[in-house]
Amino acid sequence: MLLHRVVAGTGIYGTLPEGDGLLVLRRVVSTPPKLSADLPESLAALVRECLAPADERPTALALAARVELLAGGAS
Repeated sequence: MLLHRVVAGTGIYGTLPEGDGLLVLRRVVSTPPKLSADLPESLAALVRECLAPADERPTALALAARVELLAGGAS
């Protein structure tokens, strides 16, 4: 998830192989996501919600509102 990478500097699936989409897909499907311990808990909670099953994820509008709130309301 991009939000995790921007804040923590790492991806939730570790370093993914470049140049081979099938290897990337295999890694993502076979490796559980791992959140960085350096992520603030409020942001980690949001990332976990985004990784939930599709029908349990926040809507785009709710996600945008949460990100804005976490950013301190900056526009």
